[in-house]
Amino acid sequence: MLARVLLIHSLIFLSSSAFALEQYLNYCKVYNPKKGIEYETHTKISVDFCKYYLEKCNKEYDNKCVAKMNAYQGLYNTNNALATMHVLYNDDFDRLNN
Repeated sequence: MLARVLLIHSLIFLSSSAFALEQYLNYCKVYNPKKGIEYETHTKISVDFCKYYLEKCNKEYDNKCVAKMNAYQGLYNTNNALATMHVLYNDDFDRLNN
């Protein structure tokens, strides 16, 4: 009985640590500087999913796409720390030379 309980606890711990390894973003924007935005989200998204859209855009436009991850989100900002930092430092997070 004790072995079964320990096995169940170890399986739960291993599965929860595997989920914790996946990283998430609050914002992802993939765009081509000449064509405009290809994909944009203001909801939580995994880093791998954002990279997938960047790869898809680069295939279509010969590696000319750019991805902004967790950048300033404008009026749709859901991250208070980023919004405050943007106002305090008056910096444009979307500049190309950033």
